[in-house]
Amino acid sequence: MINGEPTATPEPAVHGPRVGLAQTCIAESTGAKSRTATGNIPKRVGEIWKQVTVVNEHKTSPSLMCKHCSKTFCGGVTRIKTHIIDQCTNTTEAFLEIKQKILDVARSESAHKRQKTVEDQVDMASMCEDSAVFETTNGVGKSRTLKKGATLSQQSIMASVNSSNSVLIDNAIADLFYGTNIPAEVVEHPLFKRVVEVMKTAPASYKPPTSARLLDDLLISSTQRHRAAEAPMREAFLKEGGTVMSDGWDDIQSNHLVNLLIGTSRGMFFEGTVKFMSTDTEDASAVAKLISDEIKLVGPLKVVQVVTDTCAVMKAAWKLLESEYPWITCTCCAPHVLSLYLKDIGTKIPAVEKVIAKVQKVLKRFWGKTRWARARLREVTTKNHGHEIGLHRAKVTRFAGKVREMGRILRLKGDLQQIVVSPDYTAQKFILHEDTNNEAGDTAALGEVLGANDPVRIILLDEDGFWAPLVDALKVMTPIVKLLRLTDGTAPAMGKILPRMEAIREATSKLTIDWKDAVLDIHDKRWDYLQSPMHFAGTALDPEFLTRDLNQATQNGLIEVAERLALRSEMLKLEANGCKDATSRLNPDSECVQDAVAVAMLQISAYQEKEGVFSKPFVQKSAKQMAPATWWATFGKGQSMIASMAYTILGQPVCASAAERNWSVYGKIKSENRTRLRHHKADKLVYCHEALHMKHKLQKAGYRQAAVKWESDSDTDKNSDDEADLMF
Repeated sequence: MINGEPTATPEPAVHGPRVGLAQTCIAESTGAKSRTATGNIPKRVGEIWKQVTVVNEHKTSPSLMCKHCSKTFCGGVTRIKTHIIDQCTNTTEAFLEIKQKILDVARSESAHKRQKTVEDQVDMASMCEDSAVFETTNGVGKSRTLKKGATLSQQSIMASVNSSNSVLIDNAIADLFYGTNIPAEVVEHPLFKRVVEVMKTAPASYKPPTSARLLDDLLISSTQRHRAAEAPMREAFLKEGGTVMSDGWDDIQSNHLVNLLIGTSRGMFFEGTVKFMSTDTEDASAVAKLISDEIKLVGPLKVVQVVTDTCAVMKAAWKLLESEYPWITCTCCAPHVLSLYLKDIGTKIPAVEKVIAKVQKVLKRFWGKTRWARARLREVTTKNHGHEIGLHRAKVTRFAGKVREMGRILRLKGDLQQIVVSPDYTAQKFILHEDTNNEAGDTAALGEVLGANDPVRIILLDEDGFWAPLVDALKVMTPIVKLLRLTDGTAPAMGKILPRMEAIREATSKLTIDWKDAVLDIHDKRWDYLQSPMHFAGTALDPEFLTRDLNQATQNGLIEVAERLALRSEMLKLEANGCKDATSRLNPDSECVQDAVAVAMLQISAYQEKEGVFSKPFVQKSAKQMAPATWWATFGKGQSMIASMAYTILGQPVCASAAERNWSVYGKIKSENRTRLRHHKADKLVYCHEALHMKHKLQKAGYRQAAVKWESDSDTDKNSDDEADLMF
């Protein structure tokens, strides 16, 4: 008893493991007083309360409705702040200003509280004479002992807090990466570093967005934000004209999609995909209308070229597009035609087809399921070459990869022969486990025991039937692969295709192989598919070939493209003067267009005849050392019209590879684990990915055009030099 009053009996102390979830719950007494509401309704004034409307009045927790998004909820000032900062879906500029003000006030209050806490800790430390033990407020419970007479500065306290927090953050990031199987390289990505920097400024009340918000309002706002940030860059890229490219694909649910991209050799912008329904047809008129709608959306005069594959439907659609937009040139995808060129050589010439079949036999032995042969090859190459090298195995449809398969086998010829003559290889008894189609006994000679397609016979004894034809096939196909690698990317190669194709034909005609005439016939057939007025004009205006004599086909292609670009130039002048129907008022036969063509041809004549500044030796020498666009920007100022045409033509891509690579991104986003992802959401996710990738690529310090790389399907060293496989 204290002062005559009875004291409450204390609860017995809880010992042992009965803590946390293991501790039993104590029910509240029935006689306990319940919480009562305040007697008077508080005054709800201030900037925070102006953002909501009180729907149902209550003394403590009224029902509120947001004035910006009409969402209803219950709560007070803290709940309103949380809703405005994290949950409101309004994206207008007025709301964003209000949100920023509230966010700044919340950060200021949070910073003031943290500073006050630190000052209180410093005061506590200064009051300790002999020793003092106190806990920091970081939630870890770390303690520190101060000796008598010692002073604790604010900096040392913060250092202790930061050290503890750093360990917690590192552990949390590590658990996230390990638990979700995120590649470790992500921590080096600028986007991850940006997240860390932004999170440092987050208020204590911040809660991460839910998965529903990531695929809803945040996805919509991010798409709009990237569109707005991308607009100036698109305007700059398309100022001199751009290219629309398209490609078809079936997603994981077998939905047929067609994507659309626009840009130049400096970069491509994803415009979205169209999902074909059961009532849609994919004939020439439907494809032409699909591309035409995209051209109208972007701006007809911003487009000078359309690039697609060479199927019959696309070629028919080209005629419809060029008749509707006479200033646009439709061009085929160069890597697509070159891939068909390689396929024809590999499937229609028996000698090459036999070599490829024997290559597959060797690959099956040394790259297939047999662990010993695959591992032994790596060990031998590591000893002989200083690093691990394995055989390359391409996909069935990748005929450029078939060339690399042959080049890699030729490169490792000595290593393969060293392995098959070793006693260890004989001990594996491969001929006893596989069908070699031989009728000889085990005591027969090696050439009789082994079948005609056994890897040992191919590698050791088939010099005339395998190795010599392999070298001949590489001599024919390697230059084609190198041209394919040049065109399969964003590098400006419009003026390079015609000279390279002519050089390939000339080199093939000089070979002493029995089937070169068949290769020349295939070459001429594929060249008919590939040649385009845009390719001819690019060759004529590429300063690297300033001293080259042009044939009549190249000159005709240059004149045709000059007429189209002159028409576009005059239409742009009308639009600049306020004419809204410039595209319908002019045609190629208009007088002003013909005058512009005459001026352009006069300047082209001065360029081809090397008059004026083009006659100087250092200008001609610089043409082989400078990029075409840079050369024209430097020396073409006196011939403004032809310089503008050259910049437009040489800046266009020669392939639709960007559209095909876009499907790779789409397939990773809408994968087997995300088949329920809606089409419109998948489109936005792909767009955000492409926009961030473009931004990172252009902002990266020291950015240069990356070389086109092989698509490797092997488990070999990915740092190996791909060019070494094409050297023989």
